[in-house]
Amino acid sequence: MRHLILLVFVVMIPALVLADAPAPVKVFILAGQSNMEGKGAVNTLEYLGEDPEYGHLLADIQKDGEWIVRDDVFIDYLGRSGPLTVGYGSKPGAHGPRIGPELAIGTVLGDAFDEPVLLIKTAWGGKDVAKDFLPPSMGGPGEFYSKMMENVDRVLNDIQSVYPGYQDQGYEICGLVWFQGWNDMVDKDKTAAYAERFTAFIDDVRQHWKVEQLPVVIGELGSGGFKASGGVARFRAAQAQVANVDRFQGNVKMTHTAQYWDWNADQLYRDDVWKKEEERHKFYRIASDRPYHYLGSGKIYYLMGWAMGHDMKELLGMEGLPPRCSTGGEFYRFAHRVVHVPEAVQKHIGGAHGGFAVDRIADGGDGSTWFCLKGVGLVRIDPELTTMKVIGGDDAIVNANVHNSCILRQGNKR
Repeated sequence: MRHLILLVFVVMIPALVLADAPAPVKVFILAGQSNMEGKGAVNTLEYLGEDPEYGHLLADIQKDGEWIVRDDVFIDYLGRSGPLTVGYGSKPGAHGPRIGPELAIGTVLGDAFDEPVLLIKTAWGGKDVAKDFLPPSMGGPGEFYSKMMENVDRVLNDIQSVYPGYQDQGYEICGLVWFQGWNDMVDKDKTAAYAERFTAFIDDVRQHWKVEQLPVVIGELGSGGFKASGGVARFRAAQAQVANVDRFQGNVKMTHTAQYWDWNADQLYRDDVWKKEEERHKFYRIASDRPYHYLGSGKIYYLMGWAMGHDMKELLGMEGLPPRCSTGGEFYRFAHRVVHVPEAVQKHIGGAHGGFAVDRIADGGDGSTWFCLKGVGLVRIDPELTTMKVIGGDDAIVNANVHNSCILRQGNKR
């Protein structure tokens, strides 16, 4: 009997060891240029709580007036490392510590996994894919493509320096979040070649990290919100072209960030409030930088990262971005206004521009037709198809198109 008990105990030891063995760390690479670095002043982040649709998200990162420090998500940003909290954006500026998309990405992914999450952020301002991040198969590697790989390898070779609880359980590279584009956008030739170059970039990093279908989230160049034109519009089309490559279906996704543009901060910026000594506090309470840095708005950066995190979850087979939420009753936030939308139309809220996509015309339930004109103005055409009324958005842009017979014919077909 004594030998039998001893045998049972010895047989149980491997099972106990297996049961207690920690799971591999989930690794996500965050890369790009200045907006992946992050220019959102932390002191503007509480403004997120005032948003009627997204304000509840503030509770995910702040408790009792203090910023939450995660104990299950860790980050390395070019040698600055530790548990995830605010302050892992660009180095502090005139308005203090900053954040980028990493705060929300890590919050979303940390909540999604039982395993510890490691974010490796490699980003440098003012860099393009045409030269700096040029992949090897397109004539590179560019200097910062190589630096990106070196930094990722550095962290993976010494995970314990970033995540002290690491017990050599191994890791799994689960995804790449890419947020970059301004320095390619400003040059038409670079924009024209962007889709080909970044498609090759994805292929090359997958080969390097030996993950054949590594999930990749591409952050849209969302500066300026819906009002994209010229170079920005062309560049967004190039980004979408990458996401639409046949072999990338189900493993590459473009996050539409323009819908998170803050129109209150935008208006204050355009009115030069930030230059007026008596009024500048109004701007710096909610923003801190130029439009190409998303106005230095912690709220914008957080919401963009929140969407990127959910899109990464979707690529990993989890629940993706939640549906848009009403601000109460039948009122929805559209562009810089809160507007009344009939119940019959509410199901169409969302889409490519945060309102209606231009090819999604909705019946208002009373014979009226609702649609989004140029992705900016929420418009209602009356049942007789004779008049158009601006419901939300930019009056000047919508009114300039009131007599466009093509729009009315499109509405007639609905």
